[in-house]
Amino acid sequence: GHGFPYGIFSHLDWVSNTGYAYLHFHYNPAHMLAVTLFFTTTLALALHGALVLSAANPEKGTEAQGPDNEDTFFRDFIGYSIGTLGIHRVGFLLAINAVFFSAVCIIISGPVWTQCWPEWWNWWLELPIWPSQVGM
Repeated sequence: GHGFPYGIFSHLDWVSNTGYAYLHFHYNPAHMLAVTLFFTTTLALALHGALVLSAANPEKGTEAQGPDNEDTFFRDFIGYSIGTLGIHRVGFLLAINAVFFSAVCIIISGPVWTQCWPEWWNWWLELPIWPSQVGM
């Protein structure tokens, strides 16, 4: 089968072999976006979970903090707080976009682009901003 195996290193081997079998799949721009969004979702919601746990699990004898304390922390730390409902909406939006770009990645890898993915990036080299390479 083509499903990935259990285990860290065997999974990494599967990712590498599948990427090369499907013409350097990791160079697909939609794949890059999808993976970035998956990791961003994980980071944002992990930070949110850590903040909630730090506010809800105080030292012994100290009262638990509420959402106002969390908002104040972020306003002091980064200058803006999205709020208690907003972070869940951002997490959902990031996750849905990751799924969407994963689907786009699979759909364009065949019907739309049939060459190796590193060749797709040649459009950058063909821009007229580069000096001429004639005679080199």
